[in-house]
Amino acid sequence: MAAELLSPTVALTRYFVTPDQELGLPGAGRGTAGIQRYGFRIGACRFVHDLGLDVELIELARCFDLPNSSAWFSGLVNLRGNLVPVFDLKSLLGITGPTGFRQMLLVIGSGERIAALVIDGTPDHINIDAGGRVDQPDHVPEVLQEHLQGAYEFAGEIWYQVNYETLFESLAKRTAE
Repeated sequence: MAAELLSPTVALTRYFVTPDQELGLPGAGRGTAGIQRYGFRIGACRFVHDLGLDVELIELARCFDLPNSSAWFSGLVNLRGNLVPVFDLKSLLGITGPTGFRQMLLVIGSGERIAALVIDGTPDHINIDAGGRVDQPDHVPEVLQEHLQGAYEFAGEIWYQVNYETLFESLAKRTAE
């Protein structure tokens, strides 16, 4: 007996199991209101951002160096004819060693307010338990402290949510120094 195929409407609107529910991570299936975010890694640091943030994930493209710039400023990448500054926070934070993840570029923002971060691997959709907010996270890197909007505990790790616009402005000023 062959299985009956779903109609396109049913297939696109049915319930899907999120990765955290599938793995049985904290907050999965408890009926609590979760906080939906995308999470990504830069070395040992974990970051989250709102689902509505303008982002694009691209392969690590060739960056064009700017003379006399900091080592953590990777340069500019051409994205559909627009020059996008690329920041390597791993280098800025002094994180060394292999990560086991393929490096990608996470382009954040749009128009003239756009920049990219070199990240490890691809972002994951995460559902943070509403009680997972951390009021005073330990060991926040100095570079992130004034841009920190919140921190969450998920899967036993602290995930930082930062204001990327002010972070990029701060990094641009540091690059010019």
